[in-house]
Amino acid sequence: MRQFEGVAQSGGLSATERDLFDELQGAMESCSTQIGRKTEQLRLVEEDILALTKRISDIEVEIEKLFEKHNVSKDKADFIEECDSIASVLNQFIVRLRKNKVQLLQEKTFEMYRLLSSRSGLIKDITIDDKSYEIHIIDRNGHEIRKSALSAGEKEVFAISLLWGLAQTSQLKLPIIIDTPLSRLDSTHRDNIVNNYFPNAGEQVIILSTDTEIDANYYRSLKPRLSGAASLEFDQRQELTTFRQGYFWEKNHG
Repeated sequence: MRQFEGVAQSGGLSATERDLFDELQGAMESCSTQIGRKTEQLRLVEEDILALTKRISDIEVEIEKLFEKHNVSKDKADFIEECDSIASVLNQFIVRLRKNKVQLLQEKTFEMYRLLSSRSGLIKDITIDDKSYEIHIIDRNGHEIRKSALSAGEKEVFAISLLWGLAQTSQLKLPIIIDTPLSRLDSTHRDNIVNNYFPNAGEQVIILSTDTEIDANYYRSLKPRLSGAASLEFDQRQELTTFRQGYFWEKNHG
């Protein structure tokens, strides 16, 4: 069974202060993890745009070489003009591709957010600026909701929705590892994520969970889609973690 330990180093803290310290530390670690995931996924989404940008740069270099190496004859002038036209078309394609990708990311993120969030009826839209990539959450009255005003659970749901949107937009079949996904969520959000996100998160999904997150009921619901389950048991006396086949209560020690 996995075991988590945290010790507040500041002396003289009350039990409440120590709990708050542990909670804030956990929130910071979760945010750092989500930022890392989103940064990596965003890099993958923009990879095709960067490839086209490099192609344009290569064409421009070739054009400069042609101007320096040859006198401008009719045939060469036509060829250079054609290269300029190709570069212009590629630039237009990049602009359109970026807008289309951002539009698709908006749609896919909002699609999952509506399935997962308990307050999805209060949200009218999620928009993403196609230049700055700044994300805005708009309520049904047209007002922007500050992400800092969301609860810890809603922030986690939003992050999961964004990861889903990035995965769908990139169209890359990447394995997904989800660590303690339900620890800060209420029962409604847990139900939504287990039923709507886990089965659709990717072709290969690894969930690292405690027995209080994926309990017997959730495990029974997910089991038809599982290829396997295992547990990590920590022995305090030996200071050793052992890998066991089977999920907690169904471990096979043989």
